[in-house]
Amino acid sequence: MLKRISEVSGGHFYAASDTAAILRFAEQPVKTTVRRSEIPLFDHPLLLGLIILALCAEWYLRKRYQLL
Repeated sequence: MLKRISEVSGGHFYAASDTAAILRFAEQPVKTTVRRSEIPLFDHPLLLGLIILALCAEWYLRKRYQLL
């Protein structure tokens, strides 16, 4: 059952008595995947609008409570 699961998932199966194969498999280099994403702040109209709205609200509250 374990051998079938490893074949389907792309993994490897080694019996406990086959330690030489386990050691050969352990010497393989590790594959690293880096995934990166960027969100342009000022190219997105909704986000830009929210930033402007927050700045306007701050200015209004400062003006109202005489903090300017």
